[in-house]
Amino acid sequence: MRKIILLLIFASFYLISFSKTTTATGSGFWLHNLYDNVTWSNGSPADGDIVIINNGVSISGGTNVSGPFPSITLQKLIIKGALSFDGRLTVTDSLIISNVATSASLSLNNNGPHNFNEIHLKSSNGNAFFSVGPGITVNISGSITQDTKSTLSANSPLILSGGSNNQSVIGSGYSLDLSSKTGGTVSLGQKFSLSSTITVPSGVTLNIAAGDTIITNGKAISGAGNLTVASGGRLDISGASSFPAITTTTLSSGSTVEYSNSGAQTVSNKAYYNLTISGSGTKTVTSGATVEGIVTVNGTANLACGTGNLTILSSASGTAAIGQVAAGASVSGSPEIQRYVSDMSSAGNPGWWYFLGAPVSGQTIANISDDIATSGFTGSDFPTNSFVSISRWTGSAYTNATNTTDNMNLGEGWFVYMGSSDPAYDIPETISWRGNVTTGNYSGFSISSTGAEYTSLSNPYPSAVTFDLSSMPNSNVQNPYVVNNDGSFLALTNGSTLGLAQGFYIETASNGAASLTFRESDKLGSVEGNSVFNKSSKSFKVIKPRLSAEITKVNGEVDFSYLELDDTKTLGMDYPADFDKYENFNGICILG
Repeated sequence: MRKIILLLIFASFYLISFSKTTTATGSGFWLHNLYDNVTWSNGSPADGDIVIINNGVSISGGTNVSGPFPSITLQKLIIKGALSFDGRLTVTDSLIISNVATSASLSLNNNGPHNFNEIHLKSSNGNAFFSVGPGITVNISGSITQDTKSTLSANSPLILSGGSNNQSVIGSGYSLDLSSKTGGTVSLGQKFSLSSTITVPSGVTLNIAAGDTIITNGKAISGAGNLTVASGGRLDISGASSFPAITTTTLSSGSTVEYSNSGAQTVSNKAYYNLTISGSGTKTVTSGATVEGIVTVNGTANLACGTGNLTILSSASGTAAIGQVAAGASVSGSPEIQRYVSDMSSAGNPGWWYFLGAPVSGQTIANISDDIATSGFTGSDFPTNSFVSISRWTGSAYTNATNTTDNMNLGEGWFVYMGSSDPAYDIPETISWRGNVTTGNYSGFSISSTGAEYTSLSNPYPSAVTFDLSSMPNSNVQNPYVVNNDGSFLALTNGSTLGLAQGFYIETASNGAASLTFRESDKLGSVEGNSVFNKSSKSFKVIKPRLSAEITKVNGEVDFSYLELDDTKTLGMDYPADFDKYENFNGICILG
């Protein structure tokens, strides 16, 4: 048995040592040995072969093809060494340049045309190269895949000749010719930096794929086709360029457009999802621009919003925000900030009090009265009605609105009655404010200094924030909470989310000066966080209360108080009670 094993080992060694090539013709397999250096001439692989090049080979001359240089069509070409090719090369399946321990490269020296389906460049140490010289024509009917350590150096445009096929291009540093495309989608991936203008023909879509960043690098994307940025994709408009002058643009939910030039730029009137401003200089917004996600301002750039040129959207699907603004950056002008408020019909009520405040400065009650039905003060929809629909707590009493010209100062919390049994005045509704954005830390609140007294305040930013008294600078305050639109109280515990335009109560701990500071770093960078507004802490909207009392006052105001079974209790009697009590902020019902 031992002799047989030794014989097998010796036979294997003999084959490895002395067999230089394995050849086959017609859809066969041709392997160039790892330790060989030869010139591939007569006797080269036949059309349809699978070829693996493990070491340096120069392909030139030959009698088996017409013309001065060989022309061959291979099924697959795998290059793990260096291949210099003087003829015309067609690969119907895939060209793979993959280095192992040394470099791997392909140099095309003939004008071509050279035709490839898929090109794959893979490298572990940065030594995988595909070089295309000037004047060389390379047609690609499929995809280009290139990892970050490999190099595709193309001094001539690579022609994506897939017609109406969908194709993908991953990598950077070369120009693309889409003129042969008649339809389909070309997806750009990884961090692709444009080296020349890309013209997108009619019927063709240029797509920035999810998770990838495309840097315009001062080059234009134009044409009669379409540009899409997928969710998670990023279009970085750098250099002196502006937004691509292309016929149709689709910026998907979750996509980002960044204006990053070190100088002035124009922010086009597009329907952005996330919008990032960076670099330096003034970025002037064109009227009609909207944002559905988050605006971030970095570097030393100034986002110039004009008068309502930029609208921060809010709807049933989510609320956008102007998020964090870097210390050296700024926001100027008066963007429009929206706040969607939902209907109360699911709770069985025609309306309710919403606890909110202005997210930008320079506002009056008119900003509320313009969007929803109001009553009880000059300029309201029903000025002679005795029911005042807007008021705030000033530390010792409710102060009612008297006129639409009354100031709605930044940081003040207001109760606004919304909804009606008359559908013409019902909610849902979107309230909007237009004013100056507060950036940096904000401590301009007016807080009652009376011992153990509450003051109604509001989030001063056009962004949701993380409310955390353990980290926010404060003195002599305690017990923050919001009043939900179902009338229940919800404590703002450390780490709670305080929504955009959300009002809240806070109590002075004792007589004397009190303060509270919101910080730029407290802003949340998510639509989900900004959508948190007047959320009930119980299942109150979907489960009918076990016991309720309703009192209608002479002036028409309605007070409610409810007892609801706590679903965390057992079937027996749990101390202190099986019921949770709810009452609205102005309730007079005492049920215990």
